[in-house]
Amino acid sequence: MISLKQAYDVIVVGGGPAGSSTSFHLADLGKKVLVVEKDREVGRNVLCAEGISRGFYEIVKPERGVASEIKKIRILVEDEIDFTVLSKSSFGYILERKIFDRLLFERAVEKGAVPLINSKFFDLKKEGNYYRVFVNRGGQILEFLSQYVVGADGPGSGVGLKAGMRAELRQGFTHYCSQVYLYDKSIEEDTIVFYYSEALTTGGYGWVFPKKKGFANVGVGVDTSWDSADAGLKLFLEKYFPNGKILGALRGVVPWGGMDDTLYKDGVFLVGDAGRLADPMSGGGIANAYLSGKIAAESIATDSPESYSESLKKVLGRDYYISTTVKKVFYSLKRDELVEIFKDLKRSLDGQYLEDINAVSALKMVLGISPRIFGVLVSHGGNKLNEFVRKIIS
Repeated sequence: MISLKQAYDVIVVGGGPAGSSTSFHLADLGKKVLVVEKDREVGRNVLCAEGISRGFYEIVKPERGVASEIKKIRILVEDEIDFTVLSKSSFGYILERKIFDRLLFERAVEKGAVPLINSKFFDLKKEGNYYRVFVNRGGQILEFLSQYVVGADGPGSGVGLKAGMRAELRQGFTHYCSQVYLYDKSIEEDTIVFYYSEALTTGGYGWVFPKKKGFANVGVGVDTSWDSADAGLKLFLEKYFPNGKILGALRGVVPWGGMDDTLYKDGVFLVGDAGRLADPMSGGGIANAYLSGKIAAESIATDSPESYSESLKKVLGRDYYISTTVKKVFYSLKRDELVEIFKDLKRSLDGQYLEDINAVSALKMVLGISPRIFGVLVSHGGNKLNEFVRKIIS
């Protein structure tokens, strides 16, 4: 049985940070918005280290959903390098995603977005200037009309697939992640840890993102496979947390590489992980998800949907391409080259206080501390890559 419902200006599929941001900003601009969410409620365990920068925190200003404030970053490389940088204010925050996601969703609903939970999108069909969007809710097929559809439905985006904008996830452009929620008395509440080892974290890194004293998200993300992520995490835990107690475990994928893909097509937008917009190097996706939703909303509200991709590049492109460059160079380094560069960084940074770190400031700082990196850029990326980096930081 098909039940035909009323028309909306925009239908947003997915109630995570990307979908809630899109819905909030559209509703705030006077648009009639339906949010389709497949789960029974927004706010659930998802594969996420849950970290955000201080800059993003200032944009969102969450009144709840923050677990800890980060004032130290510890770097471990190949079991030879171990140093910590400090901040008098903060580098960022660790969230409670279940609470944070619900907060963003509630904000959208308060502005007037209509929630439709426990409802799974499964198809869309273009008819004239509108889309018929089909949703399965408890076995009943519901049908809605909308001029625009926004896919905020994660890495496997059904919206993207049905609109012909997405194929399967691409090898080399997907972070495969394995994570546990861990208790170990050695975990410091205000310190995040990044760990790299050619043997344990090939094509990725390990992390410790603390929720509070003794408790943290501990994980490994790599570009190869879940088996490699699982194996790396097992060794990481055995080495650094042999007495740690596991309270929960998650696996997931974080896609990247979408900035130059088709993100808008004939009334359909892809935002957040559906657009594969996570940071190429770190895999962080919360801020990019939220900001892409805001940009999509603005392009709809100003009747300029085709501007979405270019507007996205203006806001997120510089940091995104720097991260892509860093990733390309970092994972092409030989072990000895990597160790020498991080020895330079340790000599200059260990125990030092830094201000907020973003992609540009971090790149400038690293190049200033370790001039040998310019040689690495030429040898591993050629003169064009070197010129790109010089232009970005000038």
